[in-house]
Formats: sequence, C-alpha cells, structure tokens
Amino acid sequence: MTVGKEKRRIVVDGVVNRDLDTTVREVAQQHNVSRSTAFRWTKIARNGQRLDPPRRRRRKGWSSLRLEHVDLAMNFMRDHPNAYLREIVEFLAQQTGVDYGPFQVHRAFLQQEITLKIMELHPIERSEPLRLFFCEQLQLIVHSPRMLVYVDESHCKPTEFRRKYGRSERGSPAFMLAPHVAHGEGQSVSAVCALGLNGLLSVNVLDGEVTGNRFMEILEDEILPKMNPYPQDNSILVLDNASTHNHDAIFAMAEAFGVVVLFLPPYSFDYNPLEPLFHEAKHYLRSRYGEASYHVRDRLIEAFAQIPIAHCVNYYAHTPNIGEISAEDRAWALAFQM
Repeated sequence: MTVGKEKRRIVVDGVVNRDLDTTVREVAQQHNVSRSTAFRWTKIARNGQRLDPPRRRRRKGWSSLRLEHVDLAMNFMRDHPNAYLREIVEFLAQQTGVDYGPFQVHRAFLQQEITLKIMELHPIERSEPLRLFFCEQLQLIVHSPRMLVYVDESHCKPTEFRRKYGRSERGSPAFMLAPHVAHGEGQSVSAVCALGLNGLLSVNVLDGEVTGNRFMEILEDEILPKMNPYPQDNSILVLDNASTHNHDAIFAMAEAFGVVVLFLPPYSFDYNPLEPLFHEAKHYLRSRYGEASYHVRDRLIEAFAQIPIAHCVNYYAHTPNIGEISAEDRAWALAFQM
C-alpha cells in the first residue's frame, strides 16, 4: 500500500522529536509502518530529498481518456481518417473542455486497435453499382482467370525516378553526381502492356505519349494475334476507360479474332493487376537511377523482362474481382516460366 506524503512527514517528525525513552520502533508502530521504513524516510528527509511517494507506473497500453471521450475520438477518426493527433486533441478540447495530450490519444487508439498506415485515396466519382455490375459480368462469362488478358498503358518521366533523400554529415547537403541533369535526363516514355495469368504477352515501349491511333495499332498488330477465341485461355480482353480507347473500333477489331471485350468501371484501378506490375517496374528504374548507362527506355524494357510469372500470378490473386487462384491454374501459368 502506498503511503501519502503527509503521513510520511508525521512519521519523520515523530522519529526526530521523540523522547529519550521512546524508540524508533515504538514510533513506527504508532503509525502502522515498519522500523526500517521509518529509518528510510528519516534518512531521505535529512538528505534534503522529497518525501513524495513513488509515481504509480501505468501498465502498457493504458489510456487516461474517459470512455465517452474515446468514443468521440473514434467517431472523429472515422469521419477524418487523415487527421493529425493534434487536430483530434483540439477537437476533444472543444467538445469536452478537457486538454488531453497527443500521446494520450495515441494510447487510446492503440487500445482500440487503431494503427497508423499509408492512406489510400479512393475517387469520389467511383460508382459502386457499376463495379458490382462488372463483377457480375465476370462471374457469368469467366470460367477461369486464364481467360483474362489486361491491357493498359503507363507513362514514365525520367525525373520520377530520382531518389529524393540521401545521407551526409550534419550541416552539409546530400548530393550525388548524375549524368544529363543540367540539360534534361532524356525523353519521357510510355509502355503499353498486355498481361495474362501466364505472364506478359506483349510489351511495347514508346517515346512520348500513347496516342489513340498508336494504341489501336498495337492492339491489332501485337496483342490480339496472341489471344485466342472465346472461351479458350487468353480470350477475354479487359481495358480501362481511357480516352484513347475507341470502344466501337475495339469491339469490331476483337470480334474479328473471336475475343470478348470488357471495360473496367471508371476509377477502378484496383481491379487491374497491371497497376502493381507497373509499380514493380518503376521500382526497378529507381534502383538503377544514377548509373552511367542509365536510359529510361532501355531500363524500362529490362524492368519488364525481369518480372517473373509468379509475380504476375500473385497480382491476379490480389485483384479483388478475381480472387484466389486455384492450384491447377497456378501450375499452368508457372509452366510458361520454364
């Protein structure tokens, strides 16, 4: 049991001012403490130290927020998931009149299993009914993920792949020598790729932007000839709703090859397994940035070539509208790696 400061002072005064016939043990017994405790408190007082009781240690994860205030903070967090702790503290002060600290709010969130993570931005224009309708279409016509071929384009600027942070001695800037910085780092490039469960069927890296006519040429000359009539493997072409995609022309062109065409719902990049593949390729470019022979076009072709089929299968598996890949389909896809 913790004894308060006032009782400690009374015990010390009793020991110091006791009669000659009174022992320290007797003084301690009068106040229900042990003789050694009375001696220790007296020694602390004579050394000029404070007689305050030791601070109570809080158990890990303990939060001092009241339960009703925790509920307020949780509701505010749900409405503003990107709020800083400082902003939540200010909100609680306005609503409750209690000035909490950021660490107290942090502890309360940990107790509720709320953690800090990278923020994902979902476009407000995204239509959930259209996304649901697209998933229903897939279930009707797709019997295996082997049938799906995704086509998309990605634009790359050389300046995107600079590493923004470096290390140096305190007080001095971090810098490195890199070619072509003064007069530009080369022309921007674009990539048009076709991805099946068995890997990349087609990769076209072009200088500059991808025009509608150039995209249609690649689709007709490079991609559709490598696909099969429905319902065979690689027989369903999936594209996004980019302005360069002429729907009528694409439908007519695909019909000549017996290929079925599906367009992704607007702003549904999470339904496209090519998105994480493009991220992997661009990460490769960042890792090679600053080399003497660095050229975005050549390095981008290298980046796509070193992506294994196993990664492509995993990108399919992590696409919400596709789901789990069966062992049979996975074995079929990985056989193309050999």
